[in-house]
Order: sequence, then structure tokens, then C-alpha cells
Amino acid sequence: VIYSDDKGESWKFGGLISDDTVFAHNEASAVPVLSGRQVLMARRNNARGAKGKTMHLSKDGGQTWGPGFLTSVTATRCLQVLETHGDLVLCSAPGKTNRTHGTIYASRDAGKNWTPKVIEAGPFSYSTVNRLTGDYLICCYSRGHHGQQGISARVFSVKWLDKK
Repeated sequence: VIYSDDKGESWKFGGLISDDTVFAHNEASAVPVLSGRQVLMARRNNARGAKGKTMHLSKDGGQTWGPGFLTSVTATRCLQVLETHGDLVLCSAPGKTNRTHGTIYASRDAGKNWTPKVIEAGPFSYSTVNRLTGDYLICCYSRGHHGQQGISARVFSVKWLDKK
């Protein structure tokens, strides 16, 4: 893990993932959680038929990492990027292994539990969630396996995420 603790001015070589998940994953994304006291990292699972995304917590800014824990975020073989908004941790990923049913996953407990909400029923891959003004967020995503059908975006609010 390579990390910066000074907003990108300098970079350090951090801790290694050394549990039994070390070679089974790639394409990591990390965000600060719990008021910046810890870092949550998600990694893509390379195995077909995986049950969920693997995540790790670091209590020391990325110098060391706890063992991987399985989450309910769909384990598609597709990168997802984590984002935070207040106490929310968010990520977007295809809800189905065929890269459809684009889903926003939200966690209010630093990644232990996730609530899914479908944002796009059709083709969906290579996505990101970013903050906008106020309580609004945007999800940008590729339509089709590698964007053969274009790029799309959806704007949504935290209220929409919380709505049953």
C-alpha cells in the first residue's frame, strides 16, 4: 500500500496485506472513516463466484492493515471506488455479475454493513461516486463492458438513499 498523510505532498510505502486474501484481489480504493481515525479499503475479488467485496481497516493511516472481511457489496469483477459524505461511506458497483443493475452501496458503520439501492437497471461498469453541493452526489459510469454504449451519470441525494 502506498499512502500520503499530507494531502499528496509526499508519499510513503505502507503496510502489506498479508492474510490469505493477498493474491486474490487487486484494484484497491481507500477512504478515511470514523472521523479520519481509520482507513477503509475495498479490493476487487478476481475469483469467479466470489460472495462479496473484501475490505480491510487500518487504524494507523495505512501503515498496517487488519484482516480482510467479506461484505455484502456484490463481488463483480469490476473496480469500484469508495467515497465518503459525512458518516456515509459509498461505493457503486454492478449489482449483477453480467455488469448490469448499477447499485449504490451505502454504509453508516465504516463498511461493516451495506445497504444497496439500484440506480441503473441496464448496462453498468467502471463507476465512481463523488460529492456535489449540499447533500447531493453523482455517480458516473460506463454503459456496457468497456463503455461501448457510452458514459452516463445520475445525480441523487442522501434522502434518496435513505428512502425505503
